[in-house]
Amino acid sequence: MGTEYTTTYEKMCLACNQLMSAEFSHCPQDGTQLVGASEVTDEDQIGELAKRYKIQERWDKYNVTTYKLVAKDDSQRRVIAKVFRKTTRQDRERERFERLIRQLGALEHPRIPKLLDIGAVREGIPYILVEYKEGVSLRAYVRDMDKRQSIGGACKILLGACEALQHAHSCGVFHPDLTAGDIIVDDSSGDVSIIDFGKGRPLLHNENREEQYTEKGDL
Repeated sequence: MGTEYTTTYEKMCLACNQLMSAEFSHCPQDGTQLVGASEVTDEDQIGELAKRYKIQERWDKYNVTTYKLVAKDDSQRRVIAKVFRKTTRQDRERERFERLIRQLGALEHPRIPKLLDIGAVREGIPYILVEYKEGVSLRAYVRDMDKRQSIGGACKILLGACEALQHAHSCGVFHPDLTAGDIIVDDSSGDVSIIDFGKGRPLLHNENREEQYTEKGDL
């Protein structure tokens, strides 16, 4: 049985792992014949991870598909998988993926999701598996009137986010697209985490200390 999607797309390219609308019969990027989304299995999407996890949610942005996964065993552990779709810039994307692994491996902080595993769905489509942080986005948190914070509570959230950022900066990584959606607040404990450091870029990428910026399509 196929996975239920949160998007309205009806077809999928198994070569680049991208969802598409019903108007296409073949992938405009690589020419692969598309299959109906309802026919796509979890294994088609996340490869070997499907042996241990089932897909709970999926969302796409640029060349990355993010999955919220739930363990099939009694632990019901939740994790996040990021699958990198094939693009026409494979060499460049491979370099970025390797750099991303080095960056995430260096970020060891309780307020930043841990890198758990790396692998490939199939040839040319790598993935990373990271820790899932419980809670809601800061955007959703402040939208709920019952949870509006005092000045002290707001400062606690801000300081927690700053701690995570300071650690990342000390490791030479910055978060170029930090929004309220990337700051997670745990409802029960009030703990704060910052997610999606996968979008980060090195502060210093080469010996000339050249600044690096994020381009459209970057992770």
